[in-house]
Amino acid sequence: MTLAVLGLPWAQLERQIDGFLHYARVLNLDLNRNWVAQRGTEWLSAVTCIESPGRTAMVFLSHGFDESPRRTATVDLLREVREFARSRRLRLIQVLLDPTGGEPQCLPAAGLTRLARLDYLDRPAAAMTGLVAGVRGPADLRWLAFSDETRMLFAETILATYRDSRDCPGLNGLRTIDDIMAGHQASAKFDPSWWLLLCDGTGPLGSLLLGEIPLRSAAEVIYMGLCPAARGRRLADQLLIKAIDLARSARLNALTLAVDAANGPAIRVYGRFGFRRTMSRDAWIAILDAPA
Repeated sequence: MTLAVLGLPWAQLERQIDGFLHYARVLNLDLNRNWVAQRGTEWLSAVTCIESPGRTAMVFLSHGFDESPRRTATVDLLREVREFARSRRLRLIQVLLDPTGGEPQCLPAAGLTRLARLDYLDRPAAAMTGLVAGVRGPADLRWLAFSDETRMLFAETILATYRDSRDCPGLNGLRTIDDIMAGHQASAKFDPSWWLLLCDGTGPLGSLLLGEIPLRSAAEVIYMGLCPAARGRRLADQLLIKAIDLARSARLNALTLAVDAANGPAIRVYGRFGFRRTMSRDAWIAILDAPA
């Protein structure tokens, strides 16, 4: 109920769900947290809550969750999920919705607020644009990979890139850096050689966190950002060139990422590198005060 897409033939729906179950096994996701509201034998609404490292959870809702009489049932289920999340000491729950469905009434009633509209962008990993081929950075740039020894430097750099960031600024300050890094590490196949800091003689300038997406020949830019002093120097180009090079070297077909639709400067950079939007989702979140 929570994975179904309206109008899909049954066989296609079965393939979609089987693919998701395989994806969940690869990333070790627990799919056993489900709630159902019913009247007699009729199922009104269903919710699946998938907890992730970093004290967060993604919530999936069944089709028609905001329709009457399902709306009240959905609100009750989401309140149950919030109480469960608090008992698990989670800090953040998130729901992603197709924006063409309109503004839901049940999510604000259940204590969720709209964070941002996310655009999902793709480009072929093998495509060579003139920009990628021709851009050269300063001669003293170097890359530093993630390790136990560089973990603290990564944490400091990622926090620095959040300052005055236009990408989902509503998330700033909601979680600790340890939770943030744990969440990034669990969001795709983790390879420490694909987590990089861009540095020059003065120290780190920005970060690039890349991961391989299970069941798809694609790499995901999980996070990239520049420190405030490094902005305006076309260094985002260097981060993207590196990401494309890594995806191509791994013989993957595509490079993908998600960006805040309100982040115009970032979207323009991605457009220059051949990224094209494949879909959009509205992100709704609830901030939880975990018990002491």
